[in-house]
Amino acid sequence: YLVKALSARTSAIVAYIGMTACLFGVYVSYANINIVIACMTGAFFCYGMALAIAPALYAYVVTYTTAKTGKNAAGWIMGLQNIPLKAAVFLRGVILGACLVAVGWQSGVVLEGTARQGMTIAFAVVPATFCLVGMLLLIFGFKITKDKVVQYQKEIDARK
Repeated sequence: YLVKALSARTSAIVAYIGMTACLFGVYVSYANINIVIACMTGAFFCYGMALAIAPALYAYVVTYTTAKTGKNAAGWIMGLQNIPLKAAVFLRGVILGACLVAVGWQSGVVLEGTARQGMTIAFAVVPATFCLVGMLLLIFGFKITKDKVVQYQKEIDARK
């Protein structure tokens, strides 16, 4: 519904803003479990939105590429959706491990005080930072709007 009302790009930006705000909310209110649960729920809701919107953004790129080059690169472009997933799996292990070492985590030991707040960096601040960067890339780097996609599709249809 949101994509239809706004556009895939704008909806993705809204989702990234929501994730960033909710995850920073977790960091700020780490001591209140109810607020943390509410913020994490909001973050995962926005994540679901972003995940559902991603194929539409790739489709925008397919339309743009087809209009500009005259060749259909849909298979190649849609296949690129796997790259962020593979990069995220790699980075998750590296960043999580680094954060655990930084706060002095040990198996079976309950973290208290600043160490507990430090753990929120691993599951709140780091992802929020990636969401913020993604949002800025969408705002300033992804210039394919819904109107341009309609225009590009008309150009493609006219060539056929």
